[in-house]
Amino acid sequence: MAQGTEVKVVGKDYRGLRAEIRFSATERDGWFWRPFPRGPLLPIEIGLARYYPPFGFIYLRHGWYSLAVYEHVGAPVFTGLTGIIVEGTAHPPYHGRALELWEALNREALEHGGDARWCRPVEAVEWRYPNEGRGRERYTRFEPHTDIDNHSLDVEILSDYPGIGALTKHFSFPADSAVLNRSFRVHAQGFPKWKRPVARIASYLGWPHFNCVTWPSDYSGEEAIERFVLHRLTDVLGAFSLVSHNRLPAGRITSIRSGHLGDLEVLRRARFAPC
Repeated sequence: MAQGTEVKVVGKDYRGLRAEIRFSATERDGWFWRPFPRGPLLPIEIGLARYYPPFGFIYLRHGWYSLAVYEHVGAPVFTGLTGIIVEGTAHPPYHGRALELWEALNREALEHGGDARWCRPVEAVEWRYPNEGRGRERYTRFEPHTDIDNHSLDVEILSDYPGIGALTKHFSFPADSAVLNRSFRVHAQGFPKWKRPVARIASYLGWPHFNCVTWPSDYSGEEAIERFVLHRLTDVLGAFSLVSHNRLPAGRITSIRSGHLGDLEVLRRARFAPC
């Protein structure tokens, strides 16, 4: 992407209000956020990240400025894109997935970073959700490879939803990069089922959620849980893009019935070293 080129995505945010997000090129390596016009470029890393419990998403925070639903914004980091500045409204256009952002970036043929640089966790870190029920443990774990020269990210995901089913899948990047074309297309998980009528009512007020969610009743149990796993993969990659603004994480991520909070708690506790 030539210097001075800008990619803009315009739409409605998760509240139904006009929103936009812009991506532009920089000669610097990595991903950066400009939280206000002509402000400093901030390297996008875990120190900026927060969890928003009411709607359950990750957002960036700097002073009074924020950027919501960053798990979808950051996931394309794993396609190899680098030298990117992100800016726009505090609440970007909401699609319930990463596809629209990735397509906009890909149309402009942003340059890929070539051979990626990597970093690894110094030691294993795990965070468990409190008040786990019997047989319903929930946690995220991130651990280094035995071989510190192994430049790959292995991801194990267990999604388990009562009434829908359970599924464990394994991925490895960059070897499985082609799966991103599928995971970016899958909307957020529609669970529990009472959310569907609520989202339907909210759609009459202009909220976009109803059409931006994977509703299990629209699919067979196998199809629904497969989609839940794929969207969870997007969320995991979006969260772990916060490890470093210009390095990809190498190691093994285990996500057992986990979510954004578990991912952020692990990243806050982890220490990293270049590899």
